[in-house]
Amino acid sequence: MEPHDSNRALSAGDDADSEADAAAITRAMGLLSTHEERPSLLLSLPTEIICRIMHQLASGGDFAPAAIAASTCVTLRDAAAWWWHETALGMLGDDMCWDGPNATFQVVSGASTLSHAKWQPAPHLHLPFHSFAHSSVLWQGKLYLFGGRHNDVYRTGLHSLSLPPLAPEWKEIPTRGTPPEPRRAHTACVHKGLLYILGGGQANATIGHGDMHVIDLSLRSWTQLPSPPDWQAFGHTCVVASLSSSTLRIPPFKSRLGKQHRPLAQIPQRQPSSASDSACLIVFGGAWQSSASGFIHATNRVLRFDISNELWEEVHPRGRAPEDRYRHTSCIVGQSMAVWGGYVLHAHVMQPRQHQVTAGDKFACMNADDLFLLDLNTYKWSSPVVNGTPPSPRGGHSMVLVHNKLVIYGGGDLTYTYGMEQWHERDVGTVHWLDTTTWTYGAPSIPNDEVPEVRGGHTSHLISHEGKLCLLVLGGRRYLPPSPEDGNAGGEHFGRVDAHLLQLSK
Repeated sequence: MEPHDSNRALSAGDDADSEADAAAITRAMGLLSTHEERPSLLLSLPTEIICRIMHQLASGGDFAPAAIAASTCVTLRDAAAWWWHETALGMLGDDMCWDGPNATFQVVSGASTLSHAKWQPAPHLHLPFHSFAHSSVLWQGKLYLFGGRHNDVYRTGLHSLSLPPLAPEWKEIPTRGTPPEPRRAHTACVHKGLLYILGGGQANATIGHGDMHVIDLSLRSWTQLPSPPDWQAFGHTCVVASLSSSTLRIPPFKSRLGKQHRPLAQIPQRQPSSASDSACLIVFGGAWQSSASGFIHATNRVLRFDISNELWEEVHPRGRAPEDRYRHTSCIVGQSMAVWGGYVLHAHVMQPRQHQVTAGDKFACMNADDLFLLDLNTYKWSSPVVNGTPPSPRGGHSMVLVHNKLVIYGGGDLTYTYGMEQWHERDVGTVHWLDTTTWTYGAPSIPNDEVPEVRGGHTSHLISHEGKLCLLVLGGRRYLPPSPEDGNAGGEHFGRVDAHLLQLSK
C-alpha cells in the first residue's frame, strides 16, 4: 500500500460508522488476534479496512463491544504500528526514531509546514559532556555519540542515548578491541548495525587520521578496516548509498549550464536483485594540514567503499565538480548525493608566498553557499539552478532531509588575514530549507527569544518526540575570538552540552 493510498483512505475515515464497516473491522481485528503472522496478515487486509482501523486508533474512537477486547486492540495496535514504522523507514531511512502511528503523516505534513517551525530546549537530552565536531548516528531507537572536542580535550569513547518513548538516558558503552584514537571532525555512518568511523584529527596537528574503524553495535567490538589509499582528512563527508532503497520523487531540473536532467528518483524503486545493489560508503572532500608547509589543504576527491567486500576505490566523476572544500554537508536525495556549502580554500590562501597578497587582506570567498548533486548511477556532477534567498555562505552546519526539503541549520563563516596569520571565525544560528521539488530556498519566521545560541560543529537528527516531528540538535561550538593583544591567533573553541528541538509539525 502506497502512502498516498492511505492518505486518500484516511480522508474518508470519518465515514466508517456504518454497521457493515463496523462488522468488517470487528472481523478483521478478531482474525488478527488469533493469527500467528499478524503483521503480514495486516498487509493482506483490504486497504480501506486497514486505514479505517488505524484512523479509529489514532483518533481514540470507540469500536463495537466485540472489538475492544484488550488483547485484540493490543494486537492490532502492534500490527498497525509495525506497518506504519516500515512505511516511515521507507521514506526516511533506518535512522527514523519511531514514536507512534502518526509519525508517517508528520513527515509529510511537517515538511509542508516548516514555516511554522518552533524551537524548544531539551534539557533531558543534553550531552553527557561538552562537545563539538563530534559524530552521532541513530540506530533502532538509540542515538550513538562518538569523539568530539572541547577546547584542548579530544574524545574517543562511545555513548548511547535511549530516545522517547523510552526514558532518555546517556550511557557510556564498554567496548572490546582497540578503539580509534581521540579525534574530532571525523565521520560516522551506520549500516545494518555496524558503525563506521573514518578520518578526523586534532587541531594544529600536522598528521591527520586516514584510518577507518567499525564497531558492531550489538557485539560492541572494534575492528580496524582497510584505510583509503593515499588519503587523510578532517571535515569530509561520508554517506551510505544504496540504490535499491526507497526514494522520493524529485522533478526534472535545469543545471546552471541550461541542460535538462532526468528526475533523480521515482516511486517505487527497483528491488534488490544483484551485487550491484549492495550498499557502499561515498566520501567527498575534506582537508588536512601539511607537515612541510604548515598550511591547510583541501580536496574534492570522491572515494567509494564497498561494504560487502571491504574494498576502497577512487571515483572520477564527470561534469563540473565542486571546488576543493571541507566542513560542507552531504546527504542522499533520491539516487544522488547532495553537497552544500563548506569552506573553499583557494591557492592564494594556502600558498600566499607564491602570490602578490598584501598584509591584512581577507578572503571572504572561502565560504560557500552552492549546491551540487552527484548522480550515484552515472557518477556525474550537476548543479541545479536554485531560486529564493540562500543561507549565508557557511561551513560546519548541519543538513537533514525532511521528506523533500533539505533543512540547513547553524554553522559559521571563516576568513583568513595574511600577514597577521589569523583566522577569523563567526558562528551563525539561522534555519533554512531547500525544497528539492522546486529547488527553492525558504526560511521559517522564529521569534528571537526562542532561538538557541549560535553554533557550528553540532549534529542534527530527525526524530519523533512527544507526538511531534522534530529536528534534534546536539552540542556544537562556543567560539571565543582572540583579543587584539592575545597571542592565540585562532581564539578558543569550547564545546556545548545543550540539546534543542526544532518542532517541525504542529
